[in-house]
Amino acid sequence: MATKAKKIETTKELEAKLGALGTLQKQNEEKMAKWRTEIDRIQRLLGDAETSDRHFGHQIAEITNRLFVRQVLTRKFLAVRNELLLKMRCLQSDQITVVALKKLEKEVRLDLMALQGLCTHPLVFSYDGQKSYSSFEDSQSGHRVCTVCNFRETSAGAPEDIYEVLDENNTRLVRRDLRKKEERPRSSLEQQWFSSDFLQQLFEASAGDINIRWPKAPDPNVLWA
Repeated sequence: MATKAKKIETTKELEAKLGALGTLQKQNEEKMAKWRTEIDRIQRLLGDAETSDRHFGHQIAEITNRLFVRQVLTRKFLAVRNELLLKMRCLQSDQITVVALKKLEKEVRLDLMALQGLCTHPLVFSYDGQKSYSSFEDSQSGHRVCTVCNFRETSAGAPEDIYEVLDENNTRLVRRDLRKKEERPRSSLEQQWFSSDFLQQLFEASAGDINIRWPKAPDPNVLWA
């Protein structure tokens, strides 16, 4: 069977096809320009929506934190804590006898252990560790302190925040304490007690943030409830 010969287009036919293709290309470019304009408009709308979403998310986190702070310290727990703080205050009295002092110190140690066993450590100060790249200086692990019962834990890494007990979760607010060293306890074992009212105000003021927002008052360290 003979193969059918391919028709050779005339110059006029090629020119007509070229013109038609040029017209189609122009129409397609107009469509592309139209869609680019539409895409730019949608991207602007999407960007605005994403900004609003971040804003709403921040507000939700802040309000959730504030509600948590107001509800987390129960009356029953605070009664135990206040009794301990009262005993600790009595330790500073110059009217107490040596025998009574030793007895009270033992009670305070036992009561503190009991308080820390009851505490869920809801309001926590965090201190960053420091990675050393020098052979003359050691790396320093971070540590965290429960502001409610003074339970403290050292990070398993440096400077990674790896904690077994005082990890960050939805039952605990962890905020970085960026106070100057002279404003903080001098020893990592030194306890620092704040009134429950002050703690609630402090963490509510820091809601939605990663750092504690200390008040501008000259002495924010309210020792006794």
